[in-house]
This record gives sequence, C-alpha cells and structure tokens, in this order.
Amino acid sequence: HAGASHLRIPNPWHYFLTADALRISLSPETNSLQRAGMKISIKEAGFDDLHDLAQVHVESWQQAYIGLVPQEYLDSLSIDARQKKWEEIFPSNIAENKHLYIAYDDGQAVGFISFGPNRDERKGGFAEIYAVYLLRKCWGKGIGYMLFEKTTQKLLKDGITKAYLWALSTNQNALASYKKWGGLVDETMITYNQIGGQDVKDIMVNFDLH
Repeated sequence: HAGASHLRIPNPWHYFLTADALRISLSPETNSLQRAGMKISIKEAGFDDLHDLAQVHVESWQQAYIGLVPQEYLDSLSIDARQKKWEEIFPSNIAENKHLYIAYDDGQAVGFISFGPNRDERKGGFAEIYAVYLLRKCWGKGIGYMLFEKTTQKLLKDGITKAYLWALSTNQNALASYKKWGGLVDETMITYNQIGGQDVKDIMVNFDLH
C-alpha cells in the first residue's frame, strides 16, 4: 500500500470486522436469514445502494477505530464525500470484476464486504478481500460472517480457493474474528502507512476457502 492520510476507496489500508464464528448457510435463492428478531439479507450492491454503503463505511470507521487512529481524523469523515467517491469508482469496479456485497437488517444497511482480483504479485492464485465493515450495533451477531461466507461461495464458484486481506495490526477485534474463520496471520507480509498523520502497520491474513 502507498502511504496516505485519507480514507481510500475501495481499498482502505485496513479492514474491520468483528462477529461470532457461527457457520451460517445462506439460501442461494434469498440470501437472507432470520434469527434473534433480525431479518438479514445480503445482495450485490448497485448504484442505488451507494449512499447506504457510504454511511456504513464512515460510521464503522468512527465506531471501530476509536483509540487506534487520531480522533480528529475520524471526526472529519464525511458520508457525502464517501458517497461521491464510491459513485466515481463504481463503474470501473464492475469492469475490473470487483464485487460489493451489502448486508441489510430489516431494510437498514449494517455492513458490507468488497473483494476481487489481488493486487500483490506475490499472491498468485489468491483473491483479495479489500474491505469488510460492520456497524458496532451488529457486532457479535454473525452478520459479518455471513458476508464472508457469501464471498467464499462466490470465489469457490469462480474456482478460487484462497484469499487474503490486510488488517491493522492493532485491531485485535478484527484479527480475533479472522482467526476464528480460519485465517492465518502472516506477519512477514507487512505494510506501513499513515492515517491522519499517524503511522500504522498492516499485516496480512490468509484464508483457505472451503
């Protein structure tokens, strides 16, 4: 990753998610699940979903990165600016075979995952998960894992059996979840960047998909 001091789309330097590790099978017909009073649905994001996507993107950062990056930077994030950026890159994402799945809880957007071709020449045969985000109120409810499993289903269908992502080294919630899902941290794969003027370190997490 190149260093930067702003929230990059669609591949911010680190990826956040915390959820339980329940094995949840999604119906390919509905991609929905009812549990604990929630009605969760997952779909491929379209242009009309980009406002919801931007809202989750910004609010999840502001909730998850408290104490990990400068608060002034988190306070400066703008949903409108994120939406405009997503609208700018959305057509090229489709052309480059990148995918966005967005999760709704009873009609309200609560999380998303972005993935596609890898950008690291050392990772031949791997897909890359560019970003995983979930609102704090949905942590621990299995929604993040649903997004991950939906991604796994798509990649396996396309003949891809391995994936990786980058995670902020200090984001213990995210790393714990990835490990529950079978992710293996490779601390020999490291990138250094800046967020809001603060130096941060990312480490790679690898997944064998099944």
